[in-house]
Amino acid sequence: MCIRDRVERKGVAGGQYQVRSDDLNLVERFHGCKMVDVAELPLREKSLWLRHFLEQFMIPAEAEVGPIRLELMRTGMLEYARDRFLALLPAEFCRSFRYRMRRETDFYQDVGGVTREVFMLFTQAVFSSAVGLFVQANCPEIYYTIDARSGSVPETLEFYRFTGRVMGKAFIDGHNIAARFTPPLLKQLLRLPIVPEDLKEMDPQMYSSLEWMLHNPIEGVIDETFAVEIPGSSAGEVVDLIPGGSSKKVTDENKAEYVEVKSLWLLQTSFKDQLQHFCQGFWEVIPQCDKILSVLDVHELDILMSGLHDLDVNEWKQNTQYTGNYDAGSPVVKWFWAAVEKFNAEDKGKLLQFATGSSRIPVEGFKGMQSARGKSCLFTLAVDPTCAVAVPRAHTCFNRIDIPEYKSPKELERYLKMVIETELYGFMMEE
Repeated sequence: MCIRDRVERKGVAGGQYQVRSDDLNLVERFHGCKMVDVAELPLREKSLWLRHFLEQFMIPAEAEVGPIRLELMRTGMLEYARDRFLALLPAEFCRSFRYRMRRETDFYQDVGGVTREVFMLFTQAVFSSAVGLFVQANCPEIYYTIDARSGSVPETLEFYRFTGRVMGKAFIDGHNIAARFTPPLLKQLLRLPIVPEDLKEMDPQMYSSLEWMLHNPIEGVIDETFAVEIPGSSAGEVVDLIPGGSSKKVTDENKAEYVEVKSLWLLQTSFKDQLQHFCQGFWEVIPQCDKILSVLDVHELDILMSGLHDLDVNEWKQNTQYTGNYDAGSPVVKWFWAAVEKFNAEDKGKLLQFATGSSRIPVEGFKGMQSARGKSCLFTLAVDPTCAVAVPRAHTCFNRIDIPEYKSPKELERYLKMVIETELYGFMMEE
């Protein structure tokens, strides 16, 4: 059964388009649901609401206006993609995107796998230390935050707005990114106020030092003023945290004020221009952004953007389908899972990346895996007894790995490790 909602998209040629919703259960479940009620839902239910809500704004590739086609090349990819992304109207991000890599793929080949690969390449590029937009936070978790040393020249700020748009497009299309932002940065994407205690999740060592100052006498122990060194300054330049801060000593009487302004400097003020452009790019491409973000908390946004990174092999097996006459009891299938169980967490993620284009799974776990076009699509292990190629092949559009009928567990494990160790990702894989 099919429900059709007519949605007007301003700023896109053609006026109105019909957007399909193929799940009547979702229509019935969420019809007339108030935002305050959505905010109380568990995350798995909330993610269903989110996908259903966004679907009402998405313009399918079959619509008269068609998909947006973006040709990229590996050399200068970020600069070219930035110009194309920033030239689009915000409403156009609700259209389907098709990518091709020059001299590697064509638009008709992008039934999802190329799109996933492009998002992976974008993520690797913008979080690269060589690019200098983001830096790994000083905390046990692998989180990224804005690099305050990047500066605020117009070209740099354009890159932050472009990155925000990339993250926003990934969010509305349901693609996970292979990097996580610090909780304080996610709070600011959610338009939540920042407090000094947020520093604990970005730089616990600095947080502990400031906490020690608050609870211990500092006179004769700490010699500080209300000023900090400008990040990236070669000459040791400083900036005042408050007017006249360079000449104001930190004492036991005013240390609480110092801790507050220094914490906010580290969390926000030191990169306020970059943050503003990054958030602007993210907000402007998400339809009814305020409504969507109002029902999420920081933990939920983290999972919706980056997926779950803990891969349970038993759950993976339970939500796998097989082709032909093979099933979970077939010897080669048992060998496959035995090999996967030996992998560490990083290698499991690499195998999933090889098969699906993402090293993470959606909120619903393996049973919630989708094709790149948003349809339910479980992980598939296809055994081909006639295959003459020993190396596994991936079809990322369909979350599928093809393997030959190996003669022994050692042979299977050897070729599976070869795929992981060589990181055989990219457009040489079959769609």
